[in-house]
Amino acid sequence: MSNQNKIIWIDIGTHYGQEYQSIFSTDLYFYWKIFRRLVGSKLLKRGDFLKLTDITKLNSYRKYLKNHKNFFHFTFIEANYRILNSSIYNHAQDVFCFAIGSHKKKPLKIGRLYYADNDETSQGNSIYKNKGNINIDNFQSCILIDANKFSDYYKNYLDEKFKSYEIILRINCEGSEDDVIYAMHKTFKNKLKLIFGSLKDVKGVKGEKEYINLENYMKKNKLRFIDFSSSVHTWLNAFSALDFYLKKVNS
Repeated sequence: MSNQNKIIWIDIGTHYGQEYQSIFSTDLYFYWKIFRRLVGSKLLKRGDFLKLTDITKLNSYRKYLKNHKNFFHFTFIEANYRILNSSIYNHAQDVFCFAIGSHKKKPLKIGRLYYADNDETSQGNSIYKNKGNINIDNFQSCILIDANKFSDYYKNYLDEKFKSYEIILRINCEGSEDDVIYAMHKTFKNKLKLIFGSLKDVKGVKGEKEYINLENYMKKNKLRFIDFSSSVHTWLNAFSALDFYLKKVNS
């Protein structure tokens, strides 16, 4: 059992680890993404570019986080087995290939992962038939596990492995985000410190009511959510929150 207080980065819907790479990958990756944003804003007129001061802050936050990478334990969860040959999965301490949702009657079963836009490796692939851009005749089989069951299993594992730990959740799983947040908070309680990612698919798949219920739940339980995706424009708030949190842990 490790005595070091670990930060467990649970990444659900990892895909090619774009958010992880934005911080922990090479400088070449980081500045290539910045350059692409510059081209998109100046030449293609797609959104605004970052301020120079913002780029400086991003670089500073990133440097600090990379220098303290040993504080993290990375858990990558991806439902699509076709993506697991990506070298990014070699960076995680734990890798699981299954989809997470609410399946209380059958907490573990074989289900379907539907392809978004008929793309086998799309980031938008989903277990939900009613997601707007999927074709129900185009899918692959996958393991489906109930969010509560996984959370309980994983807590037992972490309790045996670490004397002390806290949870950071990075989530984008095409409609199951609410199930995961409810389950993780129920299981880990105040160990769940930050939630990053995207929640828009809760509204798109389950409707406005479920999305509002999730927002109210997070507000009531003081669960902080920060938008964090492959988009460079989400990086500043995400990096800043991680930087502040890690420095607080180290103080």
